[in-house]
Amino acid sequence: MSAFEIVETPLSDEARGARLFKGALLVHRRCPETDRLSLHVDALLREAFAPNDPELAHETLSTDALLEAVVKARDAVASASRSAELFADFLAGVGADVDATFWDKLTLRVLPPDGDRARGPAAPVGFHRDTWASRIAAQVNWWSPIRAVERERTFAIYPSYFARPIANASATWDPMEYLRARGEVSATAPVPYPIVPLTSEPVDRASETRVVIDPGDVLAFSSAHLHASLPNTTNRVRFSIEVRTVSLHDLERDAGAPNVDGVTGGERWHWYRQIRTGRSLVDVLAG
Repeated sequence: MSAFEIVETPLSDEARGARLFKGALLVHRRCPETDRLSLHVDALLREAFAPNDPELAHETLSTDALLEAVVKARDAVASASRSAELFADFLAGVGADVDATFWDKLTLRVLPPDGDRARGPAAPVGFHRDTWASRIAAQVNWWSPIRAVERERTFAIYPSYFARPIANASATWDPMEYLRARGEVSATAPVPYPIVPLTSEPVDRASETRVVIDPGDVLAFSSAHLHASLPNTTNRVRFSIEVRTVSLHDLERDAGAPNVDGVTGGERWHWYRQIRTGRSLVDVLAG
């Protein structure tokens, strides 16, 4: 039986949250909105890596040139107003109240075949819950591949840990320290500080669920799920997009995933802005 639930009809924020915050993994199959979003990101990829095929660019580019193209593509995806427009269209299409939805930003993730090129802006991310960083129980992750993925080049979720604690660095990790460290190195260099709090004990991988969905499909899952990048053992680069959102409706209902091992309090509301207006979630919560 698949760990993923295929969603065929729109869900209200309340209905979606009720499932996600119990650990459900929801896959929205490709639709016109996600097709347009994928094509938009793919066009930015091809421009950044031209004249090379983005998936095979590592075969002809030096490591520095490859990572420079990664940074160019990542920045283009994050800064394009079209990215926000298309993601908002997708959310509306799956039933979300876009005006009540706040996001961090659309992020391009790139993972070359396993080796020394998978570093800096193209580095894998170890075992973590995104809620360890944000401290927001109502946070939702959205993930979609831009080019085809397979079990050997994707990421994995560990559902057995949804209600099971694991030792981690959430109490000591500092986002300002990460920003300071990132500011001291070039955009293509490894940052000597973890991008998120990571686990500090071995992970039981028995429940490992590798995410293999088609380009244009979008996976939604609670940010409290333990997950991690997997080594890319293929000969092609992996490209995917991700974004985290918080629904004001969930906050008003005090809905969210269980916090089994993270720090409580000190929620980083300032990371989130209303998708269409850019208004800070901090200002909205302040009334």
